[in-house]
Amino acid sequence: AHRPRHAVLAGREHLCVNAKVIEAAKAGGNGQFQAECARLTRARKCSYRINLDRYTDDGRGSARGLVSDADGTQKVLDVEDLAVLGRRKKVCPYFLSRALMVD
Repeated sequence: AHRPRHAVLAGREHLCVNAKVIEAAKAGGNGQFQAECARLTRARKCSYRINLDRYTDDGRGSARGLVSDADGTQKVLDVEDLAVLGRRKKVCPYFLSRALMVD
């Protein structure tokens, strides 16, 4: 039986949980959203991205542990699941989804 490992069809604007970036989007639209996310990411000031990097050994490790059951089976998450997980674990759902595609 086919068992998909991971697929997310959403951009950062649908997955972001960082209040600073969300407020920037409200003030200036999607272009401002993208710019604020990029600025915080480049400056290493997005705590959600930094926390994800800690979980994944600075981006070189595996993100699977964040989305796996106790027996190691990786869950398939939709956009809402990723956002909830991001808030709960304080990690960036957008970059988590990208890391999972690599894993």
